[in-house]
Amino acid sequence: INNGLTAYNVLAIEFNSNNDIFIGTSYGTGGVFRSTDNGENWIAVNTGMWGMTVYALTISGTNVFAGTSSAVFSTTNKGANWVQVSNGITSSPVISLTASDTNLFAGTYFDGIFHSTNNGTSWSLNNNGFLNNQFSSLIVLDENLIAGTYSGTISLSTDNGINWVETAGTASDINAFATSDTYLFASTSSVGVLRSSNKGISWNFVNNGLSAYVYSLLVSGSDIFAGTNYSVFLSTNSGTNWITANTGIENNTIKTMTASGENIFAGTFGHGIYRSSNNGSSWI
Repeated sequence: INNGLTAYNVLAIEFNSNNDIFIGTSYGTGGVFRSTDNGENWIAVNTGMWGMTVYALTISGTNVFAGTSSAVFSTTNKGANWVQVSNGITSSPVISLTASDTNLFAGTYFDGIFHSTNNGTSWSLNNNGFLNNQFSSLIVLDENLIAGTYSGTISLSTDNGINWVETAGTASDINAFATSDTYLFASTSSVGVLRSSNKGISWNFVNNGLSAYVYSLLVSGSDIFAGTNYSVFLSTNSGTNWITANTGIENNTIKTMTASGENIFAGTFGHGIYRSSNNGSSWI
């Protein structure tokens, strides 16, 4: 479902409250694309934006934020116009973004995590307790902020990122987080999926039947989907066991996933967007 796309490396997907889909892409004529018809058609929405590799998207109220290779940008009109909101962020690229209430967090590749309480108008650096500042993923879970790094560590903050404690160490990039009612999950580039039952304080591996190279995660109802370097996997028992759910999407690197209603969307590296309307049984 790539009609209108001119860049096929999809790194981020988000929905707004109107079910508009935004994707962040890289290379070629990249940037942000938007669909208003469940991904059937796409238009580029990049006016005011530069640094056209978009690593991360997050939505807070009516604001859509994009983390790019050069800055953080914001739009309040569905991408018709973007403004830079990076005052105080001292380095780029911005690899990860997450929002909770009035708090917005940006993870950078060089200088750590930045925190904004005013929709990105200004930012402060929050790194106390970190030994490695190359951040790959972020998630807010209740009162906890959890961060993953390219060096394979997971750290936890209970004070909006002011102080951090490392809670897990692996030999692999921490690519993505996802949360269910009971568990928090983390995906890695070479050692599969980790699961936490206490909001990121401790972790264990849940990899039975799963490829080791997991780039993206999605919780949809009681199901968990994992996007790997060649397929989509599904777990119906909180990650204890995994099976393939990849008809129509096999042999693709799945970089990002999201869900809206009965539809699941997967962004790939090199082949654009796929959609499943039957819980991952088949993809178009």
